[in-house]
Amino acid sequence: MTVAMAPAARPGELRISVVDDGTYRAGTGVTEPGPQNGYGLRIVDVVAAEWGVIVADGRSLMWCEIPEAAS
Repeated sequence: MTVAMAPAARPGELRISVVDDGTYRAGTGVTEPGPQNGYGLRIVDVVAAEWGVIVADGRSLMWCEIPEAAS
């Protein structure tokens, strides 16, 4: 797994990317959490301005863009 952070294209936002060797399963987006899992995308969906998944060559890249905190 690789995690990267960089300024987003829009000023005032941070882009976070996570790449792994698994493949994202369509339809597994934001769902009801269980006792020990299912919270990750719910948190991302709440705090991110945008997020998405790119699947290619047997790898998944999950990305999100988070606005800077208000001063």
